[in-house]
Amino acid sequence: MKISVIVSAHNCEDTIRKCLVSLLEQTIWRKFDSEVIVVANGCTDGTEAIVRRFVYNNKIKLFSFSQSLGFAGAMNEGYANSTGEIVFPAMGSAYYAEDYMDLCVSHLFDPSIGSVYGFDLQWVDGSKLSTFLDEERRLIKIKYKPFSGWFFRRTDLQRL
Repeated sequence: MKISVIVSAHNCEDTIRKCLVSLLEQTIWRKFDSEVIVVANGCTDGTEAIVRRFVYNNKIKLFSFSQSLGFAGAMNEGYANSTGEIVFPAMGSAYYAEDYMDLCVSHLFDPSIGSVYGFDLQWVDGSKLSTFLDEERRLIKIKYKPFSGWFFRRTDLQRL
């Protein structure tokens, strides 16, 4: 199985490096082949220059557009240039726990499941809500800080 991660990046020079590092450090790469496609979407800051530093092998590909395509346009461009059976649209402003993709993709081994949505809950570290939710995660033994993301089977996306 091959997984395509499509990163929409618009003026995220402050976060794109951490995003790409978190994607490259995913535990799932030990099991499956992958590609990371970054769509630089009308960037006017240093986002593209940072991404170019990561394009040293076939793992990360960069597609650059001087005009913004919008989020959907960037995802469509990335999808058109991807080859994975599983597609994960990621955000250049987000970063992911090392086992995040593993936890989500594991559900797709059931052929009746066409897509998986990672839990969507974000908070500021150190806040009262953060303290409460961190304790709740500890008590119910959740090992990651949830962030949203869809994982799709290519065949299901093609039917849509």
